[in-house]
Amino acid sequence: MSRIDNNGVLTVTAAGTTTVILNDGNRSAKCRVYVDNGKPTGISASKLTLQKGKTGTLTAKTAGVSWFSSNPNVATVVNGKVIAKNIGYATISAYTKTGASTCLVQVVAAAPAVPTLTEAQLR
Repeated sequence: MSRIDNNGVLTVTAAGTTTVILNDGNRSAKCRVYVDNGKPTGISASKLTLQKGKTGTLTAKTAGVSWFSSNPNVATVVNGKVIAKNIGYATISAYTKTGASTCLVQVVAAAPAVPTLTEAQLR
């Protein structure tokens, strides 16, 4: 399906799913990679920014879509509803057996609460 050379270049050889693991001796990270066969599902947005604790909705143009988050610590997704959990980035994928589409989600800090002041407090 895919291979990585000594320079870290990923070469795709077939459709499917694989997990790429990066390790520098001190730290490691995983990234799940979906390779489609060129038939995208069509997702309603390619980028989405949400405040921590807020939700957003993505829709797919294809029926029977499965949803996946590359980083559920940052954002989760259930039936297209994206829940922003922690500051960072996650790629949300909508996929079927015939293709996939993705949306990059950025979760930012929640807006600070603005106090409501009464007229008496303003005097």
